[in-house]
Amino acid sequence: MRLAYLARDRPDLQVLAKELAKGLKSPTVAHWTMLKRGARYLKNKPRLIHLFPSQQTASRLDVWCDADHAGCLRTRKSTTGYCIRIGGSTTKTSCKSQAVIALSSGEAEYFSLTSAACNALGEQSVLRDRGLWFPIHCWMDSNTGLSIGSRHGLGKAKHIDIVFLWVQDAVLSKRISLGKQPTLDMLADLLTKPLEQARVRMLLERMNYFFTAGRHSLALDV
Repeated sequence: MRLAYLARDRPDLQVLAKELAKGLKSPTVAHWTMLKRGARYLKNKPRLIHLFPSQQTASRLDVWCDADHAGCLRTRKSTTGYCIRIGGSTTKTSCKSQAVIALSSGEAEYFSLTSAACNALGEQSVLRDRGLWFPIHCWMDSNTGLSIGSRHGLGKAKHIDIVFLWVQDAVLSKRISLGKQPTLDMLADLLTKPLEQARVRMLLERMNYFFTAGRHSLALDV
C-alpha cells in the first residue's frame, strides 16, 4: 500500500501497484517477487520530478488512452490506461483492470476509450466550475477502437453492452473528438503493461516527468 500511495504521483509505478493490489487478500510467491522488483526499482530511481511548464493558455483537453488486451493470465481481463493533459501539462494518469472481458483487442481499446472519456468529462466539469472551458480530444492507436467510437450503433459487434455506447453519442454531438496516434508515440502505453527502461524514460519525459538524484531541500527528514 505504500507503493500504491507513491503510484498516485508516479505513472511508472501504476501498473505494478495494480498487479500487487490483486494479491492483497491472498498473496502468492509471484506477488512477493513483483514487490521485491518494485523495491529494487525504487532504490535505483527514488526521485521523479513532475514539471508543469509555463503556458499562457491551452486549447483543449488531450486524452491519451490505450489498452492491453487480456493481459491478466488468470482472469483474461484487459488493462485500461489513460493520460489527461492540458496543453503541455499532465494532470491525471490512471491504470486499472477492465470490468468486463473483451473478446478482441479492438473491444479492449474501445472500453478504454469509454473509461478515459468518462474521466475527461469529469475533468472538464471541474474546470468549468473554475471558469475555464476546454474541448475534449481523445487519442488512440487502434483503428478498430476508433471505428467503434466514431460510428452510430453496434455494427458487427452486437455483443457489446449498450452501457458503453454513450461515447458514440458524445462523438456524434461533438462533445468529444477522436484522433489517431502511432503506437510508438502513445503516452498511455506506459500505463497498460511493463515496458523496457528506455521506453519508460521516453514516455515519462514526454509527459514532463524526469528522474533525478538526491533529495529536495524541502523533503521531510524521518
